[in-house]
Formats: sequence, C-alpha cells, structure tokens
Amino acid sequence: MNGQQKRCLFRIQETDRKNLERLIFQRYPAREWGTFFRFGFRRTSWGLVACFVSPERPLPGDLDRSSPTTVFRSRYILRAQHIVEDKPLAVGVIHSHPRNSATFASDTDDDMDAYFAEEFCRYGEGKPYLSVIFSRETDGSFWFTGRVFDQGEWYPVSEFLSVGDQLQREQAQQRESELLAAQDDADGRLESLTARLDELLGRVASKRRSTSKVGIVGCSGTGSPAAHVLARSGVQDFVLVDPQRFGPSNPCHYPHLFIDS
Repeated sequence: MNGQQKRCLFRIQETDRKNLERLIFQRYPAREWGTFFRFGFRRTSWGLVACFVSPERPLPGDLDRSSPTTVFRSRYILRAQHIVEDKPLAVGVIHSHPRNSATFASDTDDDMDAYFAEEFCRYGEGKPYLSVIFSRETDGSFWFTGRVFDQGEWYPVSEFLSVGDQLQREQAQQRESELLAAQDDADGRLESLTARLDELLGRVASKRRSTSKVGIVGCSGTGSPAAHVLARSGVQDFVLVDPQRFGPSNPCHYPHLFIDS
C-alpha cells in the first residue's frame, strides 16, 4: 500500500482527542481496542485534510473482548457501512497498539484496511477511508501512524493536529530506514546550502560562521529549522528570542539545539 507522493493531515479538537484516547486505551497496557469514527474531509492538490467529527462507539459485543488485538464483529461493520452510505461524512478506524509498541501496521492491520477501504468506498460512493493507530510509551510519549485510501490510492497521514488553547502538531512515527533516508537528504541539502553561502559571502567571510553570533526571533516553524541549518553549517553562538516556553503543547522542532552543554 504505497502512495508517498500525497499526504493527509488529521485534525481533531483537544477535548475529542482526550475522550478518544480514554476509549481506545481502555485495555492498556497489553491489549488493543478501537472504534469506527466519522470524519469530514477536503481534497487538496497535495492530498487530504481529514477532520475528526465523532466516534461510532462500540456497543457491548461489537468488538471481540477475548482477543488481545482489535477485532470488529460483523454487526459493528454493518452499522458503519450504513453510516457511510446514508450520511455526508466518511468513516474510518482508530485503534491502539499495546504500550511501548510501534504504531506500524501489522499484516492483520493490512488485511483489515484493505477490506474496509473497499467496502466503505463502495458504500460511500467514493468517500475516502482513513485508518489511524495510536500508542503510548511508559513515560507517556505518544506515537501514531495513519494512512488514507482515496480515489484509488493509499497515502500516509503525515501530521496529527490537536486544536485547543494552542495548536499541537505531531509528526507520524517513522521507521529507522526512513529516518536515515531523511538524514541523507538533509545532509545533501546542507552541503548545497553551505556551497551557496560560500558563493554568496565569499570563502573568507563564510568561514567566519564558526565565530559569528546569530540572532533568531521566533523559534517555531521557521526559526527552529533555520537554527538547525545554521548550527550544522558551523554557527556556534545563538541569541534565541521567543515569548513561549517549552511544554507538551508547545514543543520545539529541534530542542536538542537549544540545551546548554
């Protein structure tokens, strides 16, 4: 199930997220649980924006409690099919993986998603199907992965947006091989940037980066990547200005850059 060119952003209200986590983590730490859910969607040139609306909570007997994994029974599936057929919203699946487990799809998850994608797209006359997996570690760290099937192709959920007093953005969990590939790509971009700085400033001025002090105002979506690139290009002294403090709802993109050694 490929389709890495497009991506999906998954958006949820903070209160809905808390209620959803209580639901799907109810058998933690060793057992999974899940739910169908309704979501609105908007197709874009780069993929899909999916907005969580409400869970279709499982009733007693809708899921197989004797199984350690999430098993949807036929009457629950039928109810979801009727929802996607009769309502303007699409239907997806969210389920948990056990504590300290990765959120990458198993073979069973692949089979489940292939079946639901076909059924819900058929009943919903082409509405997208969305599948998301949550997990938490012992220290409370949150992980997720997700994928959407729309108009005949699969592509990943790249970001998870929780909307409350502040906007919390979380990136999908990545495999080690994907992280290494991304690092190689970043190294290539850094080499290109360094060459362009040398060309722009001249080699003598460019070499002074290691003794320069750089000020950055704002350490979020633009400032953090800028600091990251400058630090890797040789700048060692920064003055960072930002009105907010680090916190669970306000994480820095590259916090390791800003911790004194």
